[in-house]
Amino acid sequence: MAWKDYADFNNASSLAIEPSVAWRLGSGIEAVGQYRYLNNGATLGIAENTDSSHTLFLGLSFALDTTFNESVGARGSILSLEHNMLNPGPAGLGH
Repeated sequence: MAWKDYADFNNASSLAIEPSVAWRLGSGIEAVGQYRYLNNGATLGIAENTDSSHTLFLGLSFALDTTFNESVGARGSILSLEHNMLNPGPAGLGH
């Protein structure tokens, strides 16, 4: 819900109400919808040639949780990469 008053003009204001809904269709996919009601004050309504309007928005939302390139391993230490050092693990003495 939003309201704006245009102070430079008499009786120029706007009220908007926009509820949204989402329906889960499957793993990572949702159907979404939004309805917008816009009501303009008298002066703004004359300027825009409409006192009120109704709009419906529909869409799909995708949340992809996928690794696209599994051939790249975990990133190594930046210090090791800068100095071209190998990381063979802990060094130990014999028994």
